[in-house]
Amino acid sequence: MQGTTLKLIVEMDTQDAQRVIKSGSLASLFSDLNISTDEIKNIESEAEKEMIVEPQQTENKTVPTATISYTLDELQMAAISLMDKGLSSKDLTSLLSKHGASSLPELSEDNFGAFALDLRQMGAEI
Repeated sequence: MQGTTLKLIVEMDTQDAQRVIKSGSLASLFSDLNISTDEIKNIESEAEKEMIVEPQQTENKTVPTATISYTLDELQMAAISLMDKGLSSKDLTSLLSKHGASSLPELSEDNFGAFALDLRQMGAEI
């Protein structure tokens, strides 16, 4: 098959791309294909640049909002579902720490909404 080119296109969200680059999985794939370390670094650098999203200018419009409240059980289920998808306990601890708690039961009800938003941004369905 010499001379044949196979083009591999992988689409993933930003968090998955960052995880693949940090874990070394991408470098491992390329090393198996005999691609040099410098080329791997260039590819990873380009991938990281593509992950940077430029803010879009929007009009200032008043948007109706509704206050959504969450229960501790809903937050726990969302966190568990993320851990099932690969979120590490270290990442969850960091997120809790960001909201002033070391465990979910310690999370202030005032922070439930912001914590739920962060979980949603990480891929939780809540």
